[in-house]
Amino acid sequence: MSKFLDFRRDLGKELLKYSSKKVHLKKGEILFLDDFLDEKIAILTDGMVNYNTSIQAGRELSLGCYSSNAILFLSSMFEECSLEKQEISSYNISASFDSTIEFVSIDTFKNVIYKDEKLMYKLYKFYGLFHEKNFYQLRDLQIFKTEDAILSILLRAYNTYGVKIDDYHVIKKKIFNTNIAKCLDITEETVSRTISNLRKKNILSKKDGFIIINDLDYVKEKLGCKYCNEKLCYL
Repeated sequence: MSKFLDFRRDLGKELLKYSSKKVHLKKGEILFLDDFLDEKIAILTDGMVNYNTSIQAGRELSLGCYSSNAILFLSSMFEECSLEKQEISSYNISASFDSTIEFVSIDTFKNVIYKDEKLMYKLYKFYGLFHEKNFYQLRDLQIFKTEDAILSILLRAYNTYGVKIDDYHVIKKKIFNTNIAKCLDITEETVSRTISNLRKKNILSKKDGFIIINDLDYVKEKLGCKYCNEKLCYL
């Protein structure tokens, strides 16, 4: 496991001691954050979710796809609550799989966590990594062509859930077209067509419902991974 995932997991365990609320989401269920104006931090203890915001014409953009042990900041670290009611209502968390989320309240953050210097140092460090990671995910939408954007998401999924079996790089978590489509603000049909083309090119294959990256080095070169912070290349 990477240092980033270890750091995130261990920090999440520390934060769970201060959890004030727990929510269970069924696959496909949506949690609207205007019901959580008093919460500061969310910790995903199980499952996979998308953190979304509404954009023009009622469309929705995913700010990131997150796996178990992920930590989400629902407001700025530097203000009591940086999102006003009318702003935070445009944000939601949707469950890609059955998921469990625990929350740390703003009051707990201000009155307890903020006075713990060691924990606050870790939080500030992770806060920077959180936004840097989001930048790379949003870059997929803004810069990459559709094929490369999809490969980038699958590469992050492999780094998070993947195993190498012989010469095959298998993503041991079923990633659905709807998850990829929401992350990139494209249609499921576009995702399906692109993945089909990638399979024809022998870049990807599938077995028992799991996606296999046939040539990991080729994908990394195609995406320019040497110019990116691979330490944050995870869901």
